[in-house]
Amino acid sequence: IGITEMTQKMSIVCFRGRQITKPQSLIMVKNLLRSAMYTVAYLRGLFPSKCFEDKKFQNVTIKTLRPENEDCIRLLKWLEEGVFDALGKRYLDEAVFSVRGVGDEDRFFECYKFKITYEDKSSNGGVGFQLMQKVGNNGEFRKIFDKNAIAGSVVTLIRNLISLVRTLDRPPSKRTISLHLLYRDNVTPHRYEPKFFKP
Repeated sequence: IGITEMTQKMSIVCFRGRQITKPQSLIMVKNLLRSAMYTVAYLRGLFPSKCFEDKKFQNVTIKTLRPENEDCIRLLKWLEEGVFDALGKRYLDEAVFSVRGVGDEDRFFECYKFKITYEDKSSNGGVGFQLMQKVGNNGEFRKIFDKNAIAGSVVTLIRNLISLVRTLDRPPSKRTISLHLLYRDNVTPHRYEPKFFKP
């Protein structure tokens, strides 16, 4: 599957008024991760505006990232081939997306932590999602979004992110982005690292 096809296949699905299955909750968590990362990348100016495409969902415009340059392609691959591999295998505990100034890589300007939860197999075995944000190394993480029962929550997530990000200072003009993955100790094989990630 090519990057363009992956971006075009970002299916945002609502499962209203009924319990969702494990595969449906996984789709929703993937879409929430995409939506959150792309929204942050757009609102924070991490990539040129030509790298984004508008998609309409429930009267809200959602930005999707397009493979316009090497940096966009790298983030798309991190998500689609790395993060989603760990998520699909139920190994992923947290994904931490951060923005750092060039030359100051030890300190981050802002950081977004995506905490993943998994229901046990006695229920439907679904996947949940929580997003927290932190500004600077000394700040506290603030919860932006928490949805264990994933159902039609993309709009809420986007609105919360937009409200929060508008209050932040502009990121450094010369910056780097990073994505770190933390795994579940009790289920993840010792040497596991998905594609594009290293210990």
